[in-house]
Amino acid sequence: MSKMLCVSLGKEAAYDREKDAFPVFFASKVKLAGDTQGKHRIYAAYTKDFQEFSKTFLYFERENHVIDTTILQSGGKYFRISKDETSKRLILEEADSLRGEFAQLDSPVLNALDGVEGPEGYLLPDGKTWCLIADQFQTGKGYLPMVSGDLGKEDFRILSPEEYDMGLNKKRHGGILQVTDEEYEALVRFYGGDDPIIEGLYAEPRP
Repeated sequence: MSKMLCVSLGKEAAYDREKDAFPVFFASKVKLAGDTQGKHRIYAAYTKDFQEFSKTFLYFERENHVIDTTILQSGGKYFRISKDETSKRLILEEADSLRGEFAQLDSPVLNALDGVEGPEGYLLPDGKTWCLIADQFQTGKGYLPMVSGDLGKEDFRILSPEEYDMGLNKKRHGGILQVTDEEYEALVRFYGGDDPIIEGLYAEPRP
């Protein structure tokens, strides 16, 4: 069996099957030629070994500021979820290629969810359910988990409070790592604590 840990994360990477490399992407507010003021855009650099990186390039931008992006791969497609810094909502997009044209998908759940950022998505241990967590920064409540059985075809469903437990410490702006039971028990012994999130899943042990 395995469990999931929430860890601190500043940048993200996604595997580009066409280039057989990982673009590490991040948001940065830059004032380019023609800008009247700085604007948040998503930049990236490719790497194969996470030691040497290509020259940083502009990955994508929107009319409004865009930050906090995560990319998931499912069914041969790429799904990009990012925060519109103006509306404070998440945007879901789909493309066949990581460097291709992404098309926005309609998600009534995400459209109605304001005051969130820091999206992070991952496949649950059942191998078929996707979980998206978003930081409720506006209300200071930390991560809110949502699930979908089929990205692009099935909208996300926000879990009810009875379906998850984020523990006593607020979790936000992190990443997810899958660990074995042995690795988890070693972490618990070292740090102490036991923070269940969803049945069978755990957040970072309390220090």
